Amino acid sequence: MTDALTPNKRSHDGTVSLAGLLTADQVAELLAVPRSWVYAETRAGRLPHVKLGRYFRYSEPSIRAFIAGLEQGPTPYRKYAAPGNEPGGLPHE
Repeated sequence: MTDALTPNKRSHDGTVSLAGLLTADQVAELLAVPRSWVYAETRAGRLPHVKLGRYFRYSEPSIRAFIAGLEQGPTPYRKYAAPGNEPGGLPHE
């Protein structure tokens, strides 16, 4: 009995199935950005990718993790960042 890999699933050794890889067009659609942005971020090394010869492919779980890492929540309001950082430069004594 053979163990078939399905798209976006990991095999027993933790590797991603090649059938689950996305093209730059699919990543652009997923992120609602131009394809040129996907290529620019890939060339800059900021977007996780797999290089197959002259082609770039992307793992959907890796792209989703990349975006989750960029997500920023609300910042609580503070009049000053930390005690001693009041305007004027000198802490109060």
